[in-house]
Amino acid sequence: MHRFWGVLVGLMTFFSSGHALVDLDYKIGAGYRQDRFEWSISDPQSDPSVSSKLAWEDLYSYNVMGNFKVSICSLTARLKGNYGSIYHGKNQDSDYLEGEQKQECLRLISDAGKGEVFDLSAAIGFQTTWFCSLLKIIPLVGWSHHELHLRQFDGNQTVNLFGDLGKISNLHSNYRAKWEGPWTGVDTFCYLGPWTLYGTLEYHWAHFNGKGHWNLRWDFLKDFKQGAHANGTFITLGTQYQFKWGGLIGLEGQYVHMKTWHGLDYIYSIYYGNTSLPFNGATWQSYRILGTLSYMF
Repeated sequence: MHRFWGVLVGLMTFFSSGHALVDLDYKIGAGYRQDRFEWSISDPQSDPSVSSKLAWEDLYSYNVMGNFKVSICSLTARLKGNYGSIYHGKNQDSDYLEGEQKQECLRLISDAGKGEVFDLSAAIGFQTTWFCSLLKIIPLVGWSHHELHLRQFDGNQTVNLFGDLGKISNLHSNYRAKWEGPWTGVDTFCYLGPWTLYGTLEYHWAHFNGKGHWNLRWDFLKDFKQGAHANGTFITLGTQYQFKWGGLIGLEGQYVHMKTWHGLDYIYSIYYGNTSLPFNGATWQSYRILGTLSYMF
């Protein structure tokens, strides 16, 4: 017991004396984000090759971000997340009678200016310093989770070979996309006096899950689901200026591109029963720019 208390007191003395390389860093930010998301499916016989395609474009959202990092000697761990509330967007839902997206038979244009987006990522790595500590490089491995909660309302049928055109006021469909999986990457920091330039490059492997509720599809007896494997890249660039009081104010931008392989679209309908359709894949692109405030202690 005396040995245990001796070790504990020794560790507390070591960390409080300032000899250990222990750094805590938190950052908050707020700004603007733009997303684009689309997917398509085929019919059971894969003819046409694209029977239905949906695209959400110009998804603008107000975005907030939080980032916490702790470094003990060369070991670094960080947790970051962000949330966005969509205030603008549009959706196009098109069906085709022929392959290669030819002979469009249905087209629905709807408002998508509601919904939310959020991301959560955790990572660990080992930091190395170069050129008299002017450059810091941290190889990382991590896990991330990303979601898009999308809406369709105030629809306008602009193409319909089987019925009427015009407004669809009672449209209130929704779709949720989830991307989750491991990633590897690197953080890089360059210190130039009070200025810090930094960047992050991440390569992600993910499993994609999509779930949709189409309130106007009377033939769908349940919500449809989609699944596929995916990969993609996250790129972050930023700069910070450190003031004498210790705080840092900066600007940060991020680009995301994720794409799935082919998968399956699971439906339960009057026509097909409980079955699966070929899922051609989904693509997600995101741009984000934030003003940041951080503090190191």
